[in-house]
Amino acid sequence: MRVQDQIVFKDVWLKNDACAEADAIAAWDAAGDRLGQKTSLERAKMLCIVAYERGRVVGTVTGEILYMRIMREKMAFLQAFVVPQYRSQSLIIDLALAFHTAMTRFALEQPELRIGGSAAQIPTLGAIDKPVGRGGLVLIGYNELNWPVKVRWFDHFRIDEEAARARDPKLMKAPVRN
Repeated sequence: MRVQDQIVFKDVWLKNDACAEADAIAAWDAAGDRLGQKTSLERAKMLCIVAYERGRVVGTVTGEILYMRIMREKMAFLQAFVVPQYRSQSLIIDLALAFHTAMTRFALEQPELRIGGSAAQIPTLGAIDKPVGRGGLVLIGYNELNWPVKVRWFDHFRIDEEAARARDPKLMKAPVRN
């Protein structure tokens, strides 16, 4: 039996789940995880997926809907955290898949937002070995920090090419991320 077979993935996107938020903050603090500029409380409000094994957090994914200049669409950006003792396993792939599923549901429920898919900027050196990962994310290039950038379109999303070509990134209301 794989370790992931014992892990429960909980979708908490925009559900204000105080218990999941407290669990995630405790896991981040225990691991000394301070990725990004947001406080733990701010990050907890962005929680999308919390992975539990026997009631203990083993991974989280936070999400943020941002305009992606190169794609000329809004994308659901994921930021994953895996507790240190699980980092050598493929838990990150399962977290990315759970995130994509949750964001697909959200995008279908909110069609006016026109969210094109999920995206990630991967800061971990050596994490990319193929242009298309097992989680379905496709390498599209590198950001200004030289981190690989990957995307996966939602199956239901349709591109309005004429509108995309005419879109001025400076006019978009969502925060911009390359």
